[in-house]
Amino acid sequence: MIVGVVADPGFSTHLAQILTARLPELLRACSTDRPAEIEVEMIALPLPPARDGSPALDEWWDVLHHRFDLVLVVSEMPRRLSSRSVVAEVFRDRMCVFYTPSFGVLGTARRLLRTAADMLPCLIGTGSSMPTPAGTRWTNAEDGVRSLLSTSPLGRVRLVAGMVRGNRPWRLIPALSGAFGAASAASAFGVFYASIWQMAASMTVARLTLVTLAVLMAISTWLIVPNGLWERPNFRSTRADRVLYNSATLGTVVAGAICMYGLLLLAVLLAAVVVVPDDYLAEQLGAPATLATYVKLAWLAASLGIAAGAVGSTTSDRTEILRATYGRREVERRQDADREKDAEP
Repeated sequence: MIVGVVADPGFSTHLAQILTARLPELLRACSTDRPAEIEVEMIALPLPPARDGSPALDEWWDVLHHRFDLVLVVSEMPRRLSSRSVVAEVFRDRMCVFYTPSFGVLGTARRLLRTAADMLPCLIGTGSSMPTPAGTRWTNAEDGVRSLLSTSPLGRVRLVAGMVRGNRPWRLIPALSGAFGAASAASAFGVFYASIWQMAASMTVARLTLVTLAVLMAISTWLIVPNGLWERPNFRSTRADRVLYNSATLGTVVAGAICMYGLLLLAVLLAAVVVVPDDYLAEQLGAPATLATYVKLAWLAASLGIAAGAVGSTTSDRTEILRATYGRREVERRQDADREKDAEP
């Protein structure tokens, strides 16, 4: 038996590698009465959706079925039916598609392996019926596709969180080098000026938190609006889809901004501890300088820096920022698939 594991490039490839490594063991456990030769092959392949944004299962099947006896697709595409997130779909009993965003953020690989282990017996003909894991239910579509839907009240939240995880928001930091440079320069101002020290020492944790939220909102807005990340009604056919994709975009950008903020905060705290002597800081403040004093100083300085970084974000790499949205990556997948099709003899 030749089993193909096909994955979208990106986070799905990482999950597919884990599945590929465990797959021979899972398959042998399904067919203990008649051990068979099992060959597992993994490929990373852009899987373009249909024009309406749904998975193009027929096209994927036409490309893959002649190469493998069983096809397992690990897709980063978010999939919903009747407002429920789709965990997996079985197509023609020989192809199973796992939608990784529906697995959420934590324990993604574990959920994928558990779902695959449940479905493999029926896929290879050693099981009588598909099991229904807790928190899910099966539904049959008119075209014969069987879909495993999440029935959890947190299914939609998990789906959006999984989309954000798949976008890998920390990878926005290199694209925001201009913003990070501006933020670092502005933060240095807070490290070297006593007036900032005094202001930070007089501020409460609640006030500093409000300042942080305000500057994160500012840089997120500055990234989303000028770069056209917010999807308009003419891009998605339904309001529910626009809400889903825009929520994932907002979550990705905010998470990326938080990553940049955390990195800047650590750098500023280290600089403040190294550059500003504690006795000199205590003299300027008229109070003992503790670790909490340095933390508040770095906290305010980093917040001021992020505010300046919002302006610097206008010079960032727009192409990299656009990749923070699933909609843009869908367009890229379509373009990649078209180029590959044109290159075929």
